[in-house]
Amino acid sequence: SSSASTTVARSPTTSAVARAEGATITIHDYSFGRPITVAPGTRVTVRNEDATTHSLSADGGQFDVVSVFAGRSATFTAPMKAGTYAFHCNFHAEMHGTLRVTG
Repeated sequence: SSSASTTVARSPTTSAVARAEGATITIHDYSFGRPITVAPGTRVTVRNEDATTHSLSADGGQFDVVSVFAGRSATFTAPMKAGTYAFHCNFHAEMHGTLRVTG
């Protein structure tokens, strides 16, 4: 029964870590995919499944991943302020996406 208490005590920590490191934006076929929602300060992974380099830059400058090479990943930290953040690829004008930060 002490084992059950330990599991309960660790649950909030596990959940916090999942929120902090569980967000991924996948670039595929020159698309950022559907908008994702994260908590403030979440580490977001950008995974590039295309055969060309992309970038991911917030329209308002809140975050900027200069290069995500073909078949590679990069990370950035979501803004601390709740809101909806539009972003784009600096190399491909047709690529746009949205990151929602709730808190």
